[in-house]
Amino acid sequence: MLSSLLGGGLGSFIYAYLENALYIISIGLIGVALCLILFGFHGTAIQAAEQRKTLRELVALLRTGLTAQLWLTIGQLAVLQIVAQLFFQFWQVLFLGAGVKQAQFGLFYVGFQLIALGSNWVFAR
Repeated sequence: MLSSLLGGGLGSFIYAYLENALYIISIGLIGVALCLILFGFHGTAIQAAEQRKTLRELVALLRTGLTAQLWLTIGQLAVLQIVAQLFFQFWQVLFLGAGVKQAQFGLFYVGFQLIALGSNWVFAR
């Protein structure tokens, strides 16, 4: 949660200066990361064995009675992400209609994330 706060806040302030060039930079960095992953990292036999063990454990977990609960949790997280994104976009339209500058949206995002952090802290008690 803290990483989304920092990343979203930093990204919104960078976007205020770079605008659409930020998307081109992001695509370029994704390409660099993909090349590094594909060509730069070579696992050892021990790592490959551990990965196969982890994969077997995951498949075994999916075959147990937890499957329905796991799928329910994945579905709930997917719906939550869609609702949260639509909520934020809804507020963007309202703020634009009210005359708020687009460059200030980063502050609103940070505010929403702070509210989420606070609510997680309160309800985790």
